[in-house]
Amino acid sequence: MAIARKPQTPPSLPKDLDAWVGEAGSDTPIGEPVRPKADHMVSLRLPRDLLERLDQNRMARLDKPTRGAWIKAAIAEKLDRV
Repeated sequence: MAIARKPQTPPSLPKDLDAWVGEAGSDTPIGEPVRPKADHMVSLRLPRDLLERLDQNRMARLDKPTRGAWIKAAIAEKLDRV
């Protein structure tokens, strides 16, 4: 004779189902408000020679910033001059 487990009751769905579905895949625990991120991701294609010049410049500095930090600083510096 086979023994079967008692069926579990399904969890109740949240009241705002559309918002709950919209949070799918996020790192935010269920029920917590989704906050917009301060930074946005941007893909950038650079020619190899430009990237090599960028790396040489940033590695010559004492603080050796990451590529992303160096690029953000360069963009900010350029915008300040405009």
